[in-house]
Parts: sequence; C-alpha cells; structure tokens
Amino acid sequence: ERYPILLKKAVDLGDRLLFAYNTTLGIPLQTVNLLTRNAENPEWMGQRAILSEYGSVQLEFKTLYYHTGNHEYWRKMDRIMNIVVKAPGIK
Repeated sequence: ERYPILLKKAVDLGDRLLFAYNTTLGIPLQTVNLLTRNAENPEWMGQRAILSEYGSVQLEFKTLYYHTGNHEYWRKMDRIMNIVVKAPGIK
C-alpha cells in the first residue's frame, strides 16, 4: 500500500467499530464510544438506525476489505445490504 500508516489506522478504527454491528439484525448501533465500547441508537431517533448512515459506512468497510482482505468487514456489510434489498418497497 502507498500509505501504510493510514491503512493501519483505518484497520484499527474499523476493528474498534465492528462490535456495533453485533445486533440481532446486524444493523449497527449509531452512537459508538470507542473507549468504553458502548453503543446505542440515540433517543432522538426513537432508538432506530438511519439508512443513510449505515448505508454509506458500508462503502468504507468494503473499501477496507479491499485493502486488507479481511472478510469480516465484507460479511458484516453484506448482511446489512441483504436486509435493505429485501425490505418492503425496495425493487
């Protein structure tokens, strides 16, 4: 890689964010504290996830997979996209 220090930091961040995806459906919790490893969906959102949030971050994780070959990044994101694609009203 051209910038190994940036890749190392991206892997560190990605690895520390993955726990937020350990939900029943695999849709990530939106507010994450990297220090305490606590995660939740904010009250103002009615404890719901925002499609644009987890929809765009999946692109970043898939790019991280591309650069690292770590299949865990791809699997977590693929699970989300399968849910989105099968949602009512999506054609």
